Amino acid sequence: MTLAPDLPLTAFTYGALRRFLRQCQDQGEIRPLGEGRAGPGVLLRHDIDWDLEAALRVARLEAELGIRASYFILMTGCYNPHAGPQRALIRALSALGMEIGLHFDPSLYPPEALTAAAVAEAQALEALSGQPVRSLSLHNPSVRGEMPLIPGFINAYDPARFAPARYLSDSCQDLRGKDPHRFIEQATTAQVQVLLHPEHFSDEGWGYPEVARAAAQAWVRGFEASLADHRAWRAVGRPLEVRLRPPRCDGDGPPAAAPGPEGSRSPRPRSSGPPGAAAPADGGPGGPADGR
Repeated sequence: MTLAPDLPLTAFTYGALRRFLRQCQDQGEIRPLGEGRAGPGVLLRHDIDWDLEAALRVARLEAELGIRASYFILMTGCYNPHAGPQRALIRALSALGMEIGLHFDPSLYPPEALTAAAVAEAQALEALSGQPVRSLSLHNPSVRGEMPLIPGFINAYDPARFAPARYLSDSCQDLRGKDPHRFIEQATTAQVQVLLHPEHFSDEGWGYPEVARAAAQAWVRGFEASLADHRAWRAVGRPLEVRLRPPRCDGDGPPAAAPGPEGSRSPRPRSSGPPGAAAPADGGPGGPADGR
């Protein structure tokens, strides 16, 4: 994992991430949402939309810096948290001291069933992670246009913890015109919330199509691992190929984007992509090596 310290967060490299996290530490206390404490500091949150392997890479980096953050697991998304490799990744996040929270998609349930559904998903996640689920973040609230508060959970979008001026999100690799290094200076006197998607970061600083492709390749590796004992698959003797259409990016910000630069939703373009199977440089669980 390359960790050159001289790039801004918007480079989306691991080195840029490390530099930003150190700056956060210089400005105040970094804590997970589930602690429920008020006061100046940084609430650091990661919504895991696509790739648990990428989440573990970032968690290891944070653990090296002595940081505890919240990792929100999507129980109803494109990865299966109940499958063996994903269960192991969730346990590994927990073993590093990270909070495991629920990334909840309210669009899947009628309004009257939201609380019961969130409780059921949280109970399943507790069995996977080995720790109680205290906090919850909503999946794509800016797309759905709703931010319901679910009783019994610390909600990332509760007004007590969420305000546009004190919120920084890298959704779609777009910081809505905010300078993250200036933004974080608020943490000396106020509580701010930072949402970073681990899938967005790479050694190379890939753009959105490339990190989407890397995540898809991680899914394929998991699928191939599940077929390890399948006689017909072993006879194929070659890996699957991944071909993607350009991804559509959803959002994790407030339902109504502010006008001007803050409301921009365009992912930044990049020209280079992951070669071959896009195996990460640092190695890790789940295949030859451990990107939305």
